[in-house]
Amino acid sequence: MEEIDEQEDRDAFNRRYGRILDLLAIRVKTKSLSALAQFWNTDLRCFELPNLDMVPTIEEYGLMVRLPVKEKEVVYQYKGRYVDEKKIPNS
Repeated sequence: MEEIDEQEDRDAFNRRYGRILDLLAIRVKTKSLSALAQFWNTDLRCFELPNLDMVPTIEEYGLMVRLPVKEKEVVYQYKGRYVDEKKIPNS
């Protein structure tokens, strides 16, 4: 009986908060995280490397938290002009 209550509680939690509990099962590589943290800009919310700024896409965020973005849920789609490759500095 107790197992059923526990499963019902877990299901209710998952319906309300999604799969956030799955984050507890992810093994964190502290050295990698420490290295990445040195390049993270909290104001811009991106990684700033010499001559390159990297921002995860919505799909990459979805993969990181194991919550894939549904195809119908387009948050933002850039329709402007892209930078000419010749203007990007070589590293």
